[in-house]
Amino acid sequence: MSTYEAFTSRKYRRGSWVAITKMTVHELTAINAVMLYSNIMLAESGTGIMTPRHGVVLLGIVNLLASILSIYVAKTFARRTLFIYGHIAIGLAHISVGLSLHYGYPTLTLFSMCAFLIAYENSSGCITWLYCSEVAVDGALGLVGTTGYSITFILALIT
Repeated sequence: MSTYEAFTSRKYRRGSWVAITKMTVHELTAINAVMLYSNIMLAESGTGIMTPRHGVVLLGIVNLLASILSIYVAKTFARRTLFIYGHIAIGLAHISVGLSLHYGYPTLTLFSMCAFLIAYENSSGCITWLYCSEVAVDGALGLVGTTGYSITFILALIT
C-alpha cells in the first residue's frame, strides 16, 4: 500500500489522519523546548533552592524516574484517559511555569517543570508512538514520523 492510499482510501484514511494529528499534538507539548532551554529558564528565574545547574540535574532525574513509571502507566490505563488527562496536566504545568517565571518564583518554576515532565512522560511521551502504530497502517507511519520530526525542527528554529 502506498502512502497516498493510506491517506485517501476510505478504509485507512481516518486512522492515518488521527495518527498525524496525534503526532502534531505530541510535538506541540514543547518537551524539546523545555529540555533544551531549561537551564536558561532556570537561570532567568533567579536563584531558588538550587542553582540552575542543580535544577537541570534534578529535571534529568525526575525525567528518568517518570520514564520508568511510564512503563507501568502505559500498561495500566486506557490510551484515551492518558491523552485527555495528561494533556490537561501538561497545560496546567505550562501555565504554572509561565506564571512562576513571570512573577519571579524560581522554586515554583523548577517544581512546575518537574510536574510537566511527570505529566508528559506518563501521557503523551509514553504512548504516542504506540498509539500511532496501532491506528495507522504501515504506509502512513513514515509520513507520521516525518511529521513529528519536521515539527520538532520547526519548533527548534522558532524557539
